[in-house]
Order: sequence, then C-alpha cells, then structure tokens
Amino acid sequence: MRKTVDVILRNDFHGTKCSVKIPANVRHHTVSRSTYYKICRDLCGSPTCTCGQIRGYQDVHIDVDIDIGPDGRSCDTFTITQDKN
Repeated sequence: MRKTVDVILRNDFHGTKCSVKIPANVRHHTVSRSTYYKICRDLCGSPTCTCGQIRGYQDVHIDVDIDIGPDGRSCDTFTITQDKN
C-alpha cells in the first residue's frame, strides 16, 4: 500500500508544473507554509507577477488559505482535496 501520492500542480500562464507528495490515506491535506512558498516559486518565481501561481486545470481541488500571523506576516498555505467531488 502506498503511503504517499504525487499530485501535479500546474500554472497554465507560464506553462510550469511541480509535484507535491501528500499522504495517500487522507482526503484533505494542508501543505506547510514552507511547502506553499516552494510550490509558488516553482510555478512562477516572480514576486510581482499577477498570475496567481496555481492556475488552470488541476487534477485535485485546491483551497487557498490566506491568513495573517501574530507577527503581522502572511501565513498563506493551501489545502489539497484528492477528489474533486
């Protein structure tokens, strides 16, 4: 039995994609803040671009959680739902 599943995230504006390993036995998985920023760098890389980083058709459902931490800095992350239903 597989312990992780590779999920491909895409940015159709730049034509980029990256792979994220998530646990195979959970329906919803929230990636860490550091993983979120790594994915955004891999998909776009430009801090001033307005593409939205994760954009276009995805094999999974993505919910972006934008929050401000106690230090006043953004604590963005997202949750991956393995089935779109």
